Amino acid sequence: MRRTSYRRPPLLLAALVAGACASAPPADVPVPETGVAFAYRPVTAATYVFTDSAVFEMQFGNVSFAAAGTASIDLATVPEGIRLNARLVDFRGAFNGPTGASTADESGVKGPFQWTMSTSGQIIDKKLPEMTDDFEQISRSGDPLRSLVIPLPRTPILRGASWTDTIVVRESGETSVDNRAVVTSTWTGDSLVAGRTLRVIRSTMDNDLNITASTGGMTVSQKLKGSTRATTLWDPDRGLPVERVSTSDLSGTLDVAEAGMSGIPVKARLTSRLRMQ
Repeated sequence: MRRTSYRRPPLLLAALVAGACASAPPADVPVPETGVAFAYRPVTAATYVFTDSAVFEMQFGNVSFAAAGTASIDLATVPEGIRLNARLVDFRGAFNGPTGASTADESGVKGPFQWTMSTSGQIIDKKLPEMTDDFEQISRSGDPLRSLVIPLPRTPILRGASWTDTIVVRESGETSVDNRAVVTSTWTGDSLVAGRTLRVIRSTMDNDLNITASTGGMTVSQKLKGSTRATTLWDPDRGLPVERVSTSDLSGTLDVAEAGMSGIPVKARLTSRLRMQ
């Protein structure tokens, strides 16, 4: 098992992934004679469409987020491994809650999203573009394209094998985030889509997330735990994900000391889908 740490902006969702050690496949699953390698590869350009939604249920009112958009990406070889650049072509999103509503579009972000990573998706460095407050709030971190980086094993594996990693993210500032996620992924089989053989990767994630933020002169603290389930279709020829669908269920408590609120129950349901055009 390996541990990775990198900076990430405030987020009410833990959806972070990476890959490591393989285990033996089930006896009743046919396997190739030799292990199969998974890796990101340089690519000139690819286009993805994505959707994202979240609902946080609280006794004083629900908070919801919804977003959809299109992104153009390219991957290039760098000394550290692979650099992935992503630019929003279009974006539309909305936030609704007891305190009001807001919207955002692609004009709320300037510049590319950028990840430097190993070919197996281990993040080494990350840079985010300049964003407006509304865009960052609606995208729930200013990071709507995080699903482009998925967990891959670091060595060749057999069909049916699994790999597990522990991801730790800590962010300090006006909003502090302390997130720990244990991710287990399995190459469960292959699927033929539009004449291409795609690897099917199914992942489960145990999330433990603590967030403290200052807003309107008050300090809001949330402690959330739960799980994420994700299915990824991986194209071994292009070295890219073709589709990724995930669902997260989190629950915990919210505290607002200045308002005398403590231990307020919170439930969250989050879904996202990323698909190559």
